Amino acid sequence: MPPAAPQTLPLFPLGVVVFPEQTLPLHIFEDRYKKMIADCAQQGSDDYSLFGLNYEHEGDIAPVGCAVQVMKVTRQYSNGTFDIICRALWRYRIIDVRDHERSYLVAQVEPLNDDEDGPVDPALQMLVEDRLRQLTQLVGQDMGGAGFGSQADELESLSHQDDADAFAIAQRIGLEPSRRQQLLELLGENDRLQYLAEFLDQLLPTVQQRQDRQRRVKTNGHTPSG
Repeated sequence: MPPAAPQTLPLFPLGVVVFPEQTLPLHIFEDRYKKMIADCAQQGSDDYSLFGLNYEHEGDIAPVGCAVQVMKVTRQYSNGTFDIICRALWRYRIIDVRDHERSYLVAQVEPLNDDEDGPVDPALQMLVEDRLRQLTQLVGQDMGGAGFGSQADELESLSHQDDADAFAIAQRIGLEPSRRQQLLELLGENDRLQYLAEFLDQLLPTVQQRQDRQRRVKTNGHTPSG
């Protein structure tokens, strides 16, 4: 659960969007962020305090991000850089950013909770599940995943999960960062499911058309035997 009161967090603007409960590997190489991670390390403990991760695009920092905690330092290099595994915990909205306190940004943030208290709409759940089944069938055909690559396996595993929420689904269907950010900012599971249903409705014809083109190229490029 997010804390009730505003928090002050070190801020890490990055060109990715993370969702609550998502794990994320990061390679830390800039001096300011090496310092930030060192500052998050709690003396006498293996635990780390939280930092904020916000999507940054062309110098603009998105207002909504996720509080993230380092779970493990997985590798350290001779040049002082290192790899970490992080886990996103809860969403927030930036209230204020300060750039004069540390070598990295520091932000005051307001934790975000969903507005809606009611149950998830089962019709929306079924709609998204149906679209996912259609997408899984398409990318599982003989065209090498229709550009999805390793995501084809993730889609297959997702199609067998009945309790996956919108954030878990979005991690596996190839949403571009700007769309992931839009989803992150929605304050209701039903709104997020509706967003995914509309995205999948747009995606499915595109995947189908791509596969049709690949089949035509394959047919035209080979002379049938006989």
